[in-house]
Amino acid sequence: MEGSGTRFEMELELMNCLASPEYLHYLAQGGYLDDRAFIRFLEYLQYFKRPEYAKFITYPHSLAMLDLLINNPPFRKCMNALLNCQQQLGYNGWARQGLVLVCMGDTRVVSRAMLLL
Repeated sequence: MEGSGTRFEMELELMNCLASPEYLHYLAQGGYLDDRAFIRFLEYLQYFKRPEYAKFITYPHSLAMLDLLINNPPFRKCMNALLNCQQQLGYNGWARQGLVLVCMGDTRVVSRAMLLL
């Protein structure tokens, strides 16, 4: 990967990608969120929370996503189901109505605003 950027630049790009629902969906479908080595790599990326590194992040909510991916196994498990649900609603125009999301035994009505977060 010579000439494609420094390690810091590549890690920063990954951090910014964590803000993208499409990228999270890719990670979930690829099985990365179940891979302990990948979770350890995400733990390593926590250095971006320090002010001297956080200033380089374009999408600050990627830090919240990093925390959720590291510390919340149910979130990781639900990620694929939620993103598939969001995609389905968007394609079929059902987003104007609430729906029931069943994830890990948790049943709740999810509004359109919650799905777009």
